[in-house]
Amino acid sequence: PEISRYTADDPVGQRLELIIPERFHQAHRDGMARVTGGGESRVIGQTVELNARTKAGKEIPIELSLSTWLVHQERYYTGIIRDISERKQAEEQLRDYAEELSRQHEELKLTQSQLVESEKQAMLGRLVAGILHEVNTPLGSMRSAADTMGVVLESCRKLIHQKMDAGTEPVRKTLRRLDSGDDLLGVLDRSTRRIEELVQGLGGLAGIEGSERLAMDLRRSIENALMLL
Repeated sequence: PEISRYTADDPVGQRLELIIPERFHQAHRDGMARVTGGGESRVIGQTVELNARTKAGKEIPIELSLSTWLVHQERYYTGIIRDISERKQAEEQLRDYAEELSRQHEELKLTQSQLVESEKQAMLGRLVAGILHEVNTPLGSMRSAADTMGVVLESCRKLIHQKMDAGTEPVRKTLRRLDSGDDLLGVLDRSTRRIEELVQGLGGLAGIEGSERLAMDLRRSIENALMLL
């Protein structure tokens, strides 16, 4: 690993700033002044990670272990430097790998959620399709019966006019009842159509057509939703 590319003689007589990036020079001087003045050091006796400057001016990450001692009231320092470029590169790769795993995990969760939602929609579609089939069958019978009843009432009315005196009270009463029957058939017809519209709206909202993308009438869809509400 590249440390500084200085020879053993290069640093002799030079300040320690020789291997310290320029932007850290003032902080280094302040720290040295504090320690030589009897203050507490923040790095002596510890192993810290810093940046060092090589002879070529390149900055590299280093691990520094700094110690000091006194000999005849003279203070000496020893610093052990280790190039940790490879370790930092490995840590960076590990962070990138962890971030990628986290991203893939989030994508997997999203995909899983979408699959669950899609399955719910499919189940709802199958359920609604079954319900609509069961509802449409009696609706058809009701409409057929109503049409038949309308024909029967009209036949009875014609027969009465042909065979009886419409001016008598019993006949008039019978005709009024037939008219009421027509009104009830009208109510039945409107109610049946209403149910058919609701069923159609429910089928549209449930999306029983599946996942196929189709052009749709937004106004009609909103009307169906409001009708169901």
